[in-house]
Amino acid sequence: MDEAQDIEKHEYKWIKKLWKKDAKQAKLWVFGDKEQNLNRFLGVTDSLLSVPEEEDIQTLNQQLRTTLEVFERYHKVKYERKEPEYGDTSESIATDEEDVSGSQDGIHCSLCDMKTSSIRGQEVEEKDLGLNVLPEELAKRIISLVNDHKVRVEDIAILCIDHDRIEFLKNRMTSLLIGKGRLTTSTKNLEIVSAEDFATNCSKLRKKGRKRKSTGENTNQMRKFLMIDTVRRFKGLEAEVVILLNELRPTKEIFNLRYVGMSRTISKLIIYNLG
Repeated sequence: MDEAQDIEKHEYKWIKKLWKKDAKQAKLWVFGDKEQNLNRFLGVTDSLLSVPEEEDIQTLNQQLRTTLEVFERYHKVKYERKEPEYGDTSESIATDEEDVSGSQDGIHCSLCDMKTSSIRGQEVEEKDLGLNVLPEELAKRIISLVNDHKVRVEDIAILCIDHDRIEFLKNRMTSLLIGKGRLTTSTKNLEIVSAEDFATNCSKLRKKGRKRKSTGENTNQMRKFLMIDTVRRFKGLEAEVVILLNELRPTKEIFNLRYVGMSRTISKLIIYNLG
């Protein structure tokens, strides 16, 4: 069972009944990360992670999803900064007295106690933007990724911390991505999808047997899917390229969303700090 940090503790009763009814194995494995609990605003504070006895808890300490550059970036959010309380506008970075150096056994540092991937990748891009120029900047970067760097559109995830950004971008992005030298020349060949659709339309699943659908008018123009959704809805998924639209409001909720959004990345992380 995954995402245990988002399931309330009292739900364990019926889960246990279902498991014991059909279980062929002796153990029920429960996975979760308390730092990725994004449902605190719904009152989920006592999750399934509090159910196991101490001796039954195992810690996974090897990071295999992202490149070292991406890990280093979200390490600064999760480990090197103390989480502020709600309403607290300060974020204190780890002091010099704290031991953050790596050890000889491959552990990154004493703060995270994690073994990291040895895969090196591109540097994380980070840029401050005003909301008024965001759609144009996003479109320009996506077109460059697809046309110049040969990234599949379906391998790009645009993640919003603020839900209100989604409709704003949908209303502006389509026209900016269609035209000669852009993603496609026809509106019929580009669809902006949600995180749920991304799970079925992304290129990784298509490589396993699903074929691209052509609209019929131009066989060279294949249907493309671009994902724009919130970090909350994308949690549990991953993308080769993540473009995170970061809100700079210093609250604990945004602090956690920032970390989760960055950690969805496999290869390339681009952060736009919205002022």
